[in-house]
Amino acid sequence: MIKTKYFVVRQYQRSVKEELLLATAAKLPRINNKVLVVVSRKLVRKYCPRIKLELFIVVDCNVLITCFFGHFQEYLNRKKNWNI
Repeated sequence: MIKTKYFVVRQYQRSVKEELLLATAAKLPRINNKVLVVVSRKLVRKYCPRIKLELFIVVDCNVLITCFFGHFQEYLNRKKNWNI
């Protein structure tokens, strides 16, 4: 996977460890369209013990765009409200 400069800055600001990204990227197939990847809390806590949130990664054409931590349930509720 290719990282954009924007992604590298966000990764540093949000303290996303490189090992976590490598573990996640190893399990992903080649992605040819825009996808939101949700990394489980269990995997996040394995590499970042203090963080108790899911990791969201936006991937477009096999390029890492951005990443952020959040609650999956809150994300679903907000997305549902946008569609109304």
